[in-house]
Amino acid sequence: MSFRKRYVLVCQNRRPEGNPKGSCAGSGSEEIRAKLKELIEERGLSGDIRVIGTTCLDFCEKGPVIAVFPEGIWYCRVSLDDLERIVEEHLINGKPIESLRLTE
Repeated sequence: MSFRKRYVLVCQNRRPEGNPKGSCAGSGSEEIRAKLKELIEERGLSGDIRVIGTTCLDFCEKGPVIAVFPEGIWYCRVSLDDLERIVEEHLINGKPIESLRLTE
């Protein structure tokens, strides 16, 4: 097994309903991870890109959160509607989506 070109981490952390921090899973990240994996497979990119569900990535209030490595690009408030753009523009063409980027 060789290293992949990119690893896409999708926070799947779930907190109890009503937690003031919120949680990515409570914001739909499980569906986002599943759809992202589907899009990667449809394009034949599974050998190059690995989609991984993670525990907390520390930006709960900005979830769902996705991090793309090795670039270290973080996306926040990602929706199902954003995934085609992330795959096409960033993962295939190498151009991060600035409007979704998480910055300090």
